[in-house]
Amino acid sequence: MLSFSFYPQNAEPGIPQTAEPDTLSVSEAHYERLARAGLARLVPFEPYDLNVDDELCNGIKAVKLSFEMRRKLLDFLEAERHKELLALFAECGDIDSMESREKLEYVKLLTNLYERIKNEQNRYFSPVD
Repeated sequence: MLSFSFYPQNAEPGIPQTAEPDTLSVSEAHYERLARAGLARLVPFEPYDLNVDDELCNGIKAVKLSFEMRRKLLDFLEAERHKELLALFAECGDIDSMESREKLEYVKLLTNLYERIKNEQNRYFSPVD
């Protein structure tokens, strides 16, 4: 299982930590779908030194969620979620329950990512494998 982590502003070095990172678990299949949809091309992940559990961790691959980056990610996630919902609705009567469940779990992941990126308390976004 892979995950995405969201770090608050106080994860920056020199600022006392008051909250732990928010971590969202992601299946390998959904992680790959996000990559194929273009997440890796959209986000310039760079190494950052961040406080995690009151320890300085060097070189965490992340992106700083500036206003512009946050907007790009939200637009990407909304477009991907919309595309998936349209496909799911088009196939409603023709797919088995396991395939429907997989598609709904992916839409749920997109929604969870959207909510966390929209939350302005989160300053950094990082894939964790």
